[in-house]
Amino acid sequence: MNLSKAIFILLILFGCKTTEEIQAEEQLQNQRIQQENESRQMLSSLISRTQALEERMNSMNGSVEEALHRSSEMKKDTSLEAKIIEQEKKINSLENELKQQREFIAKVTETLKKLSTNLKK
Repeated sequence: MNLSKAIFILLILFGCKTTEEIQAEEQLQNQRIQQENESRQMLSSLISRTQALEERMNSMNGSVEEALHRSSEMKKDTSLEAKIIEQEKKINSLENELKQQREFIAKVTETLKKLSTNLKK
C-alpha cells in the first residue's frame, strides 16, 4: 500500500498543472488566436487589393482597346484622305485635258468655218 500511496502522491504532484503553466498555455492560446486574426485581416486586405488591381487592369485594358480603335480609325481616315488627294489630282488632270480638247475643238471649228467660207466664194 505504501507503494500505491507513493504513486498517488507522485501523480498528484506531477500530474497537476500549476497556475503558471495554465497561464502560459492561455497566453500561447491567446497569441495563436491573435495571429489567426491578424492572418485573416492580412488575407482580407490582400484580397481587396487584388480585386482593386484587377479592376484597374480591366479599366486600363479598356483604355488601351479604345486607343487602338481610335488609332485604327485614324489610319482609315488618313487612308481616305490620301485617296481623296489622289482623286483630286486625277480630276485636275482630266480638267486640264478637257480644257485642251475644247481649245482644239474651237480651233478646228474656226478652221472649218474659214474653209467653208472659202469654198462658198
